[in-house]
Amino acid sequence: MCTRSSVEALLEEHGQSLRSVLEQQQLLERRHDLLSQEVRQRNGQLQDLRREHRQLLKDFHELRDEYSAVRDCLTQARVLRKAELELHLSRRRAPRVLKRLLEEPGLALSLGCVMGVIGSMHLRETAQSLSDGLCKCLKLLKKRMPPDIYVLGGKNDSSAALCNVECFSPLRGEWQVMPPMTVKRYGCAACTLGNLLYVVGGHDGQKALGSAERFDPSASKWSRLPNMLTPRSRCAAVAVKGRLHVLGGRAESRSVPHALATERFDPNTFKWEALPAMPLAPLGCAAAELHGSIYAVGGSL
Repeated sequence: MCTRSSVEALLEEHGQSLRSVLEQQQLLERRHDLLSQEVRQRNGQLQDLRREHRQLLKDFHELRDEYSAVRDCLTQARVLRKAELELHLSRRRAPRVLKRLLEEPGLALSLGCVMGVIGSMHLRETAQSLSDGLCKCLKLLKKRMPPDIYVLGGKNDSSAALCNVECFSPLRGEWQVMPPMTVKRYGCAACTLGNLLYVVGGHDGQKALGSAERFDPSASKWSRLPNMLTPRSRCAAVAVKGRLHVLGGRAESRSVPHALATERFDPNTFKWEALPAMPLAPLGCAAAELHGSIYAVGGSL
């Protein structure tokens, strides 16, 4: 049985629903009006652009006809030859084509690989209009360039061992003398770890060395490290998982070959740690890291 209060409550609920629907309808009508106004504005802009396009097209055809007429007159008067005209047109168009080419990163990199870093830098200096595209090209090229190459120590006819250091920059294409090592050595091993160059062991002409040092290219400065556990020369060095590993080599140049213990240096603890020796006793071997493992190849016994 329906009471008067329940009927009034039901009517109030329906009234609220109707008012909500009415408000949504009014909101949609206002949005519809705004969209209709925007469509009219866009249609007006489109009409203006079409009229401008027709005018530009008309001007283009007129200029083309004038150009053809002037060229025909100059050609008939033997003032202008077609071959010369094509040559001058090509010279004018080439910079614009090259500019558009350099705006595409992939094409710019391909062109830069052909010209090289030095050629790209020279072209940027001589052609200001190509500067933006060449700057992007140079950034990509520098990322692809190999790192600097360091030559450390060694010996010559006048010295038993050298501490000289030279660096070749593939980017600049030139050699540069760097600060010398703190120890003269030849037959040493070197590798990079954490943007630092590590040099270990070697020979000074009298004995095998256990000294180690590293070079910071950003500060252009050498710093000494704790001596290795085993002095050695003609060894190999490789960085694996943030630590420097030294393997192989010989403790004394005239001793009977035997396998030296592998050792590694942890830059965080600043200490050396002994590891098992290799099965063989390679002298002058090469080593590299691959997927977290060390591979040693070559050398002599």
